[in-house]
Amino acid sequence: MSINNARAVMEALLNMESGFVRTPKYGVSKAKTEKSASVRKRRYKAMRSVTPVVEFLFGLFFLFILIDALLSGNYVSFIFLLPFPLGFFYTSISSFAISWSSAASGPQAE
Repeated sequence: MSINNARAVMEALLNMESGFVRTPKYGVSKAKTEKSASVRKRRYKAMRSVTPVVEFLFGLFFLFILIDALLSGNYVSFIFLLPFPLGFFYTSISSFAISWSSAASGPQAE
């Protein structure tokens, strides 16, 4: 989330036009006949972006900081730093998993 927000701020500061893409919701504008469609057809495609790669790199960075804090005996710092690599790895790996599953299942209805 912080990578996405930082990218949006940088685009705004540099006067770069970018489209606002709303997260698709299930059944918001669908007719009742379409609501009975399979879950596979209702899933949306994730946009391909470099953000998961950047999140993974941040996870590696904070992992090295975490290991350094542990090896230098800063146990209180270790505890407070632990959520950073976990969070960055979790978001990047989930983004990769969504991309891989959508690529493996082939084209889907939007």
